[in-house]
Amino acid sequence: MQLSYGQVKERSAAVAAAMAAERSARNLASRRRAEDARDEREANHHRRRRKRKEAEELKLLRQRLRVRMPQEERPRIGTSTARKLFHRTADMLVGTAGTTDARGPDGLYSIHFAFIARGFASTKGRRWRNGEAERAALYIVREDALEGGECGWWSNIAANRNELAAYYRTSEAIERHDRSNANVYIAEIIALPHELSARQRRKAVRRICRFFDQRGLPYTAALHLPDRAGDQRNYHVHIIYSLRPCERHGAYDWSFAFGKEADINTPAGIKARRIAVVKAINKTLSAARIDKRYTHLSNKARGMAAGQAKIGQEATWMARRLEALEKRVEQLQQLSAIARRVRHVISITGLALQRERSVAAERLHDIRRTSAVVPADLQMIDLESAVHARLALQASTAQNAIATYEKRVEAIGNQTAHATRREKLLGLRQLILAAALSLRISQIAKDEHLRGIANRVRRTFSESSERHMQLVNLSATAEKLEKTAHLMEWSSAIHQKSTVFDGAIDDTRNAVAKSMLAKNEAIERRTREGFSRLENIHRASERIAATDRLNGLAANLEDITAGAISRMLGAGQRVSNRLNRIRPDTSTAVTLAQVLASLGEVAQRHHRDQQLSELAITVKQVIASADRRLNALHQRAAMLDHGIDPVIPVPLPRTVPVPTNETRGDSDRRKAIAAAAWQFRRTPFPPQVRTATGFAIAQGFTSQHIDVDRFEAEDIIQRIHARKWEAMLTALKRHVEKSARSPFVAGEGRPKLDPYSLDMHLRNAYWAAYPSRDMQMLLEGLRRDWLVREEAKRREQKKVAQAKAEADAELRERADRIIARAETLVEQGKWPGANDMTLAAVGVIAKATIKGQFAMRMVGSDVHVYCESEALRSIAGKLEASPTGRNALVALGKLTADRPIDRKALPLAWTLLLPRAARSTESPPEPSRPGPSRGRGGHER
Repeated sequence: MQLSYGQVKERSAAVAAAMAAERSARNLASRRRAEDARDEREANHHRRRRKRKEAEELKLLRQRLRVRMPQEERPRIGTSTARKLFHRTADMLVGTAGTTDARGPDGLYSIHFAFIARGFASTKGRRWRNGEAERAALYIVREDALEGGECGWWSNIAANRNELAAYYRTSEAIERHDRSNANVYIAEIIALPHELSARQRRKAVRRICRFFDQRGLPYTAALHLPDRAGDQRNYHVHIIYSLRPCERHGAYDWSFAFGKEADINTPAGIKARRIAVVKAINKTLSAARIDKRYTHLSNKARGMAAGQAKIGQEATWMARRLEALEKRVEQLQQLSAIARRVRHVISITGLALQRERSVAAERLHDIRRTSAVVPADLQMIDLESAVHARLALQASTAQNAIATYEKRVEAIGNQTAHATRREKLLGLRQLILAAALSLRISQIAKDEHLRGIANRVRRTFSESSERHMQLVNLSATAEKLEKTAHLMEWSSAIHQKSTVFDGAIDDTRNAVAKSMLAKNEAIERRTREGFSRLENIHRASERIAATDRLNGLAANLEDITAGAISRMLGAGQRVSNRLNRIRPDTSTAVTLAQVLASLGEVAQRHHRDQQLSELAITVKQVIASADRRLNALHQRAAMLDHGIDPVIPVPLPRTVPVPTNETRGDSDRRKAIAAAAWQFRRTPFPPQVRTATGFAIAQGFTSQHIDVDRFEAEDIIQRIHARKWEAMLTALKRHVEKSARSPFVAGEGRPKLDPYSLDMHLRNAYWAAYPSRDMQMLLEGLRRDWLVREEAKRREQKKVAQAKAEADAELRERADRIIARAETLVEQGKWPGANDMTLAAVGVIAKATIKGQFAMRMVGSDVHVYCESEALRSIAGKLEASPTGRNALVALGKLTADRPIDRKALPLAWTLLLPRAARSTESPPEPSRPGPSRGRGGHER
């Protein structure tokens, strides 16, 4: 604006308006600066308060309470749990392997995951009792329930059951200092796949327990065999853990945190635990090459029918006890029937034994009586023997007398008649011989009678002794058989335990060997990496040392060159002075003049080369600066195209450094600046704010970026600041564009992003830059773009849904035509064997085709059929029985020939062969024009 003096003197309105506009602009700028300063102070205040709060929380989280239990207070429960400590009073029936299948229509299996939180105020199931945590831990590690014996349980806070009980006593005592409703422990019960081996199940549980090791939580895990009375596929694991982090320093020595990991016992935390458990089990199944996968979704979320309602542990045990008692009653009834039969047999046997006993008693009575008569008989026998001996003596005496008498008779001769005496003597001899024979016969008879009585007595006693020995032998045999059965049971149990123990030892040995191999490989890999890093560091150090040496040599060369030039100039001046004072020879003067001219040319050439090198350095720096500015202009143009107001940093005065002796002496500062810039470049998203002169590190974060804050005024640091600022804005924009749901926090006022959806570094940078005007403009533009994009997406989804509805309506209409044509063929009798069930099957296949549950593809003369369930396959199989039914299936399959087939949704597939006769048979094609279809009764629909 240019005015004359007169116009100025007359108070020009244009000048007054310009001054007012300038004053308004200055006031507006000052107000904006004041607002920016106020926003920056508020942001700094919030950052300091948040940092102080985080520091206090971190301090509280890091505080620990160390507890060591003395020897006299330690529990003494033995090295292993008693077998009958937790047994039920009533025996259970032995269960069998079930046949139920929990697989859904998506091919995935439901997971049984029970999450039970117990504390002082727990009332669900039962009220809290003192020592419950200790009893729960000892219950899950009982010996007879573990899979694999002592290898079936482990803990990161105890080495044996005594220390485990001591820990939970200490934990419960510590929780008494917390709230009255404090949580003491959490129990998880997880079903494990029965297809896995015992070793693979232990691997799955190890994967599940990595979560507790990472967060420093104390836990106890125990793998259980299926219950004796339940489904024998029910392998499961019990995990008991506390939400208070704990670390074991030694035997009966722990340190407890003052805070808890409370985010686990929330709906989101429980869902995260369920997802983590499913991932661990699926990973183990995949490693074992087993085609079975689980899902964390419930039956309701998967659109399945609700499972069997849980009746509770007490009701389950009561039902099992009732079933066992009913079975026991049935067994007792059978045993009572057997006992009645045995009692009848015993009664009959008792009667027989009683009869035998009476017979034996009679025989014994006879024997006793006979034994009482025997002495009298023996006396008679002795008397008779004595009489017989006497008679024999008398006979011998008589014989001697007769012989003497005969001799005397023979001597006397004629005194007695020889014949009369001889006859008398012969008669007497016969009488004596008859008496002796009768005595001998009576003795033999008595001997035979006594011998028969003795034989009967011996037989009776032998029979009774044989029966007694048989009874003794039978009882001894029964005892031996019972002991043998017990020994067989013990040997089988010992063999099973030895087999399990050997398997556990082999698994442990293999795991240790694999871990040692993995550790050796890791050590070798890290060693190689360390050597390579050392070699790179050595090369880098050598390169830096060589660079320093070259810089030193260049500096020395420049110093030497400058000194030589100065000396040559001084020598030339002195020579010229001398030539002026003296009158030398003409030839000598000419020679000296030529030497001086050559020296002058050399000096000028060197000076020109030095200037050219300095000019080249300057040109390179200018070109690099121009490239950076050009890139910045491209980025700003791109941001303007997307509706984002670009950040225009205030240009800083830059001077091209000229290498001098002073700048060469400041090499340490340059190295420090370069190191700070290198470290700053490695920082992903530094917390920075806009200032009047450019950028700076936000307050509260300067301790993390000391060198950057120290050299804040340097050009290279400011350029990195600008690039990081642009990168932060670009990252926020990409985050918003890639978000599947709204990344903004619902509320009125200025737009805000959800900070917990951002990366930690990006979150800090976002909070630091949030009060700035650039960030607010960016967020406004991003929210506006998000709303526009969401509206376009909704319109597109609506169009797709409408197009799908139209396509389904068209398919339904074409399917109705095919069904009507099929009904016409049935009414005309052109479909042999067809009835109402056949038409219903055609209708079911048509509906399944429209819903995408049934599809076909023609490949030459073969038709590849895909369906969702076995029911559809059975219905299609009934239609395949006739040629017309096959053609009807082909006509229905052609309705969706242009749709892709999802093999996961249609797992069943088979091939339908169409012979020429079948292909030539009349099929129900679509009519050329729609007409009223008729129902089964011939009426129009």
